[in-house]
Amino acid sequence: MRATYRQLALACLVVPGLALGACGGSPSASAGLPHDLRGKTGAQIVAASLAAAAHAAWFHIDDTSTDTSQTQRLTGDLGSGAAQLSVQASGASLDVATVGGMGYIRGSAASLQSALGLPAAVAAAHSGQWISLRPQDPPYVGFASILSGSILLREFAPGGTVKVVGTRRVDGQDVIELSGGLPGNSAAGQSGTIILDVAARAPHLPVASHGTAAGNGQRAKEQVSFSAWGKEVTVTAPSGAVAYSSLAPG
Repeated sequence: MRATYRQLALACLVVPGLALGACGGSPSASAGLPHDLRGKTGAQIVAASLAAAAHAAWFHIDDTSTDTSQTQRLTGDLGSGAAQLSVQASGASLDVATVGGMGYIRGSAASLQSALGLPAAVAAAHSGQWISLRPQDPPYVGFASILSGSILLREFAPGGTVKVVGTRRVDGQDVIELSGGLPGNSAAGQSGTIILDVAARAPHLPVASHGTAAGNGQRAKEQVSFSAWGKEVTVTAPSGAVAYSSLAPG
């Protein structure tokens, strides 16, 4: 249901809807907010959390989404100038990375055909092989934006009117629960709810996001956690990658 990074991910993987599932604890609307957040609206708290995330630079994501036909799992690490993600669903997988100003993708024939626009025979011949993308290659712009941590995080933030639901404990830490609708980039005809949990302790980094979405004959739910803030991960360029420019038609 969301576009963006799921567009890259898949002909073999269905684009699921927006939703994110919380883990443990009951919200308390009467619980007070931290002193530095008192008087702020829900939208302002979300903005402050996303700004703190941008400053932290690196984070780990673990995302599970389910729609009417399958469950998809996405895990990876995103940071300043580099990122790596792995998507698995229905027995298929797709790996993507950016490092050193280059993009890299490895996946099934269907994934490569969809993500890169390769002819079926070419995609099949290079299934399971790393393919490299240069900034001047047509798929690169969308590819690089998909692996941007700031862009990806906005997909999991509530849109529309954002309400402060209250505070609760998740995995041993106090969080502030913020509820709203789907983000502005959601497809037409879709509706749903997103709840973003941000740490009650400053700088109020995102902890988890969960919700549901429906539209175009499908229903979906999604649950994602964010961790390892500020912990840089070494992303290494795959060796032996085949240049996209040598494969692309025309």
